[in-house]
Amino acid sequence: MEVSFRDKLLLEQVRAMEQAGALRLAAGQPAAGSASLQQRLVARARDAVRQHDLQGVVGHAAAAARGFVLLLVLLAAGLGGAAVYRAVTGDGDTLNVYWLLLVLLGFNTLAMALWLAGLLLLRAAGPGSAPLAVLWRWLALRLLRGEARRVAADRGWLRVCHHGAAGRWWLSSLSHGLWLTYLCAGSVVLLLLLMTRQYDFVWATTILADGTFVMLTGALAAPLQLLGFSVPDLQQVQLSRRGMEALVAADLRRAWASFLLGSLLVYGLLPRLLLLALCQVLQALARRRYPLDLTLPYYLALQRQLMPASYDWKIVDPDTSEAPSPPAATAVFARAADIPAQALWVGVETVQTLWPPAAAGAARDLGQITGAESLAAVLARLDKLAPATLVVAVAADRLPDRGLKRTLQKLCAHTAVADSWLALLKAPPSAGRPAGEQRLDAWAGLARRCGIGAGRVTLIESDCDDRDRRHG
Repeated sequence: MEVSFRDKLLLEQVRAMEQAGALRLAAGQPAAGSASLQQRLVARARDAVRQHDLQGVVGHAAAAARGFVLLLVLLAAGLGGAAVYRAVTGDGDTLNVYWLLLVLLGFNTLAMALWLAGLLLLRAAGPGSAPLAVLWRWLALRLLRGEARRVAADRGWLRVCHHGAAGRWWLSSLSHGLWLTYLCAGSVVLLLLLMTRQYDFVWATTILADGTFVMLTGALAAPLQLLGFSVPDLQQVQLSRRGMEALVAADLRRAWASFLLGSLLVYGLLPRLLLLALCQVLQALARRRYPLDLTLPYYLALQRQLMPASYDWKIVDPDTSEAPSPPAATAVFARAADIPAQALWVGVETVQTLWPPAAAGAARDLGQITGAESLAAVLARLDKLAPATLVVAVAADRLPDRGLKRTLQKLCAHTAVADSWLALLKAPPSAGRPAGEQRLDAWAGLARRCGIGAGRVTLIESDCDDRDRRHG
């Protein structure tokens, strides 16, 4: 199972507290199973948080960052609304179109260009070398005050969340989100003013030719027309020049107002929204791929404690059998024809030439058990089936041991097994060493100890020669 970014963040916060001497934890005992080192480290860190009541400590930095971001969002909204209100109401009932666009879109476009340049040019110097990243970390470190554990945990949070690719895209998302808030607030204020007041739209220039603004308006209006916005035509643009006797008409005002709002949407809000979504996706990918440096001395020491190179081995099932009893009478086997037609079949460590026997159809074949994984798979398949008769097939010439006994007991004790049989697959004399009577009696004794009655043990002659001739 893959370790999530939140778990890696928790590991780094616990590491920061331990290395700062603010938290002392036990090394931890080696865990059994196939869990990876990261999974064992995560389990150890979660236990530490639960035992030492550190939920508030490890979550403090994230909560403080959310509060600070909310404050920045409110500030950006206030600045955007105030800038538009001041630009619109500063000249009475007359609006200079391009001055208003410069206020709303000029600085936004400049900031977007600086972000792109920083992303491309400063990347070689490191993802955390951008001015916004340096300023953010400087401010965050100056605000770290309080309990030693909390300060150490906050430093670990900053090291993970604001460094590398994850930090770069987080700061980029913050920048685009603030500018998007600025533009949204400005657009709302502008829309309210245009709905409640009547403005005359003009443009003016001292050193530029009149045709410059006419061409600029045409270039900006072309994409807006494709999106259905009403824009001023060439004659209306020329009539709107300050100092000319402009024909004040409702359609002229509406055309300029639509042009102004459309420009804010197409050249301001939409690019910021797309960049914000892109940075959010890249931030999620960077966090998913965040590399945890397990080569640090801290993690290497924990690895030696949690995953030692050697273990104390113990016997799983010690031989507690008593002295061998006198040999019993020769076992009597049932006929293979007595096995129910709808019985399920499973092989236990049989050779390929013996499995599957002809009596086991493809639909009733549960496969062959060769180890712990295949045994678990067969038991999982039995969980999904209704109670039925199970036939366990083994090679008759093999010596029954405790491992086979344990497997047979697990199969016979399953809730989906209504009745169990033991089928001894006997190879023909030409295929190998035949099973002697003592070996067969040993199998019959094993079946008895596993709860399989004498009437449920059968000896099946393998038809491997016939299969070989058919496939040959």
